[in-house]
Amino acid sequence: MPQPPQLAALPSDKLQHLAAFALLSAAAVAAYPAAWRWRQGLGLAAYGAAIELAQLLLPALNRSGELRDWLADLAGIAVCLPVAHGLHRRVVRRRAPALPRPRERHRKTS
Repeated sequence: MPQPPQLAALPSDKLQHLAAFALLSAAAVAAYPAAWRWRQGLGLAAYGAAIELAQLLLPALNRSGELRDWLADLAGIAVCLPVAHGLHRRVVRRRAPALPRPRERHRKTS
């Protein structure tokens, strides 16, 4: 399989890994905001490891799996997951005053 051409303007491979897993971390929080942060982190870390193992063990992919790529994945997760959870909590707190309290919602007015 031919390799794509290298463009001079692209950031390094490790920065691309970091950015990709930072975005995946944000997407995980958006999709599953109630999930525990450590579960999301472990799931994303396992996904990154699986990608690198597949590249290492399947020569037909014509790719090379690297430990440093996985470490860059972990860095993206470690940086973005806590930030995404914090932003989500902040957004939820801002919306909360606009919602009626459960007792007020069911109170009958005469």
